[in-house]
Amino acid sequence: MQAPQRHSRARSAFEYLFDPDSIAVIGASNDPVKPGGRLFKTIQAHDYDGALWPVNPGAELIMG
Repeated sequence: MQAPQRHSRARSAFEYLFDPDSIAVIGASNDPVKPGGRLFKTIQAHDYDGALWPVNPGAELIMG
């Protein structure tokens, strides 16, 4: 008897959640004291190998 399809989809959804190909940091900041700056810097410091997208319409460049 085969397992229902929804079990494999749930596992796949968790994989996307816990091992994403990219991360967008909404409210990223150049100020490492602000939450968006701290989160962005922490992700960079831990050598995340996916695409990292800082999102802040008020800044042209975030942490280089």
